[in-house]
Amino acid sequence: DKHQPLNLGHFSTKTPGQLSAEINTVTLHCRPGEKPAGLVLDPGKLRLADGSRFAVRWQMTGDPGFSAALAGPDTEGTAFVLPTNGTLEHQPPVNEAAGTSPRFVLACPASGGTSTLLDLRLASPSPEPRAMRPSRSAWAWRPERWGDAPEGLVAEARTLGIDRLFVTVEIEDGAIAHEARFSDFVWLAGHSGIAVVVVEGDPGMALDDGRAVALRRLGVLVAYQHRAASDRRLAGVQYDIEPYLLPGFGADPDRILSGWAATIEDLSSAAANLDLDLVLPFWLPGHRSAHLVMPSIGRSAGRMTVMAYRTTADEILSVAEPMLAWSASASLPLHVALEAGPVGDETTRTYGPAQTGDVLLLPQVDGGALVLVLAAPIGPGTEGKRYALDRESVVPGSRVSFLGDRQRLDEAVAQSSARLSAWPSFAGFALHGVID
Repeated sequence: DKHQPLNLGHFSTKTPGQLSAEINTVTLHCRPGEKPAGLVLDPGKLRLADGSRFAVRWQMTGDPGFSAALAGPDTEGTAFVLPTNGTLEHQPPVNEAAGTSPRFVLACPASGGTSTLLDLRLASPSPEPRAMRPSRSAWAWRPERWGDAPEGLVAEARTLGIDRLFVTVEIEDGAIAHEARFSDFVWLAGHSGIAVVVVEGDPGMALDDGRAVALRRLGVLVAYQHRAASDRRLAGVQYDIEPYLLPGFGADPDRILSGWAATIEDLSSAAANLDLDLVLPFWLPGHRSAHLVMPSIGRSAGRMTVMAYRTTADEILSVAEPMLAWSASASLPLHVALEAGPVGDETTRTYGPAQTGDVLLLPQVDGGALVLVLAAPIGPGTEGKRYALDRESVVPGSRVSFLGDRQRLDEAVAQSSARLSAWPSFAGFALHGVID
């Protein structure tokens, strides 16, 4: 949160003097001596998000000479002389001490003395020299939007506060269809303060044949970029590939993620003067095979967009955190994508092994398996393994999408902005479904 006081009731001491505590204040009385002594303020089980950046701010009165340090449970912090009022900015490495919050250590001076800590809190770091309002991007999937009524699309984007548009193009005979019209649209958007990015993507692009198609299409975009005047050039190409939607992903994620990595590397090599933006699922950094694709993303992406499709500030932060932490460590800008379009409820069914069941798993000669959902349960004596429904849960669409509710969307964006700004990689929001 923007301002979160540390609970001064949680502390341990190693002092040669006395310690007294009142509500929201702690006074430390130190006798002269050379042995290390002081006060440790420990946040206990509270933690900070991985890779986040924050500031510690304090106010105190008393004798000079006291020093302080920030330190994790198993690390040593760097000591500094403590002025009466101060701010210390801190950004722990990703996964440092399993995301635990650092302890604030107040050390006695050798000459002794008394110091009262009046206030100690975590706060947002001092802002960097950048726009305070987060950037807003949006998708406009239908080419006719820019082809038939470009002025209307640009005006709608400006009304929504969009400064980056993701659009699709058709490619015919080795060129962008209606290229002159598209070039005029890029010029119009640019002079209205809106960058234009072409969005490409299909799960099959993670496989050999799809990769070849992706590279041919990219070649057309690179050629356009070379021909175009400076005020008619693209701001980049976005790849929304989502290979985990391929039917074989569950059985062999390593093969598909390795293919995705190869596609990313090849696209990066062929992109020339085009910046690549990669759309990624929020769960990717924690996947058991993430190591097969994350290094390629780090080497190839100019920016990333994480699909954090949730509708409350707490859940948006929760699902975006792993990618925010990873992007901070990779020094790559990250846009947090939110959904506002129509989304139905999602039903999840979990099956367990059973003697009698209506799901049958049949092993295949290639090492895979065929899953059959039967109209009626079957019992022992049949080939394969039988499964029965164990539990069913329904995730309402309103948890994933704002479903066109602009007020809820704007409120969530405003509430999330301050929290997400704790990561230096946070570059703004990408909104899906706000433009048809």
